[in-house]
Amino acid sequence: PFCTKAIKKYPNTLVNSVNGNTGSILNKQQKQRITNIRNAITLNQKFIFVGDLFAGDATMFQQAINEIEDAADYEVALSILKERYALKYDWDLNSMAAKDLFEIIERRFFIIFSQT
Repeated sequence: PFCTKAIKKYPNTLVNSVNGNTGSILNKQQKQRITNIRNAITLNQKFIFVGDLFAGDATMFQQAINEIEDAADYEVALSILKERYALKYDWDLNSMAAKDLFEIIERRFFIIFSQT
């Protein structure tokens, strides 16, 4: 009851605006171009990627990230991921982990314009 009253009384709080606003700062930040993949991957994402995509092998994950960082362009980076790692570790390319990693790679090589 108190919470409902507070929401009605203060509708423009940070929590309410983030929950109901698809153009939030977080969403905009998640769609901006990144310059360093290592810095863009959160600790939680790293654990998920290593566990789900690299069979727990953190060294291979770091090797893949190093190779992608050095890739000349998006096509080369994609080729590295798919041919060297996705096949080796039998990735489900439709899994959330794979999609998240590919999105990060895409953000590394492209500027994504957000709709505001």
